[in-house]
Amino acid sequence: MANTIAFKAAEHSIKSVTIFKSSKAEVARTFRIDLAQGQNKIEIKGLSSFIDPLSVRVSGLGEARLYDVACWVKTSHRPHGVAEHEFDDASEVIRLLHVKKDELAKRKEIRLNEKMILLQYAESLKGEHVPPTQMIEFMKIYITQSHRNVEEVAKLEEELLAVDRNIGKEEEKVMMKKGQANGRVDIVVAADGEVQVDLVLTYIASNAQWQPTYELHAKTERKTIPACQAALLCGNHPIYR
Repeated sequence: MANTIAFKAAEHSIKSVTIFKSSKAEVARTFRIDLAQGQNKIEIKGLSSFIDPLSVRVSGLGEARLYDVACWVKTSHRPHGVAEHEFDDASEVIRLLHVKKDELAKRKEIRLNEKMILLQYAESLKGEHVPPTQMIEFMKIYITQSHRNVEEVAKLEEELLAVDRNIGKEEEKVMMKKGQANGRVDIVVAADGEVQVDLVLTYIASNAQWQPTYELHAKTERKTIPACQAALLCGNHPIYR
């Protein structure tokens, strides 16, 4: 059975990006991998949705042998522009928040039912059947428990409101995610023994752009001001992920 190693592209740095006049970019990414003896399956998710599957190249394997490379872009019903791995992570957070909300709602319902039962019992008491001393004792219990119930319900409502706000924030984060990163590459590698390699994944992504950016570092004791020029990557997808 193959040893499976999974990566999220966003968690690993890019080695280089070369942007061409054709609005295509050649991206090289490095992944340090501990290979096991035998067959290893490497899954790299969260790559650009504009990746060209035919352009994928793998290098840096050393003595390990490359058996297979497969690349594709997965489509789903997630919000437009949200990467698969980001959507999955956010969905889990939102799911747990909904679980918490359901738990709080059930606790609130129990408290409200308790209040109703206590009130119904109080209304069922008749003066001719209950001695005054027992009535006074019951009223003390009723008032104490009612106050406690009101406080608990108010506390639960505050917690429910906080959970609703957190759900809204998480859903807003999902919708604010920009760029499409639903590309995936699966690589099958064989090694004669346990070995660490710096796998280099190189591919072409379309719809890439860049614009120049400058930094000036001024000091009062200098007569000249050094200027640094760099390229700011931009476009409709995160090639830098």
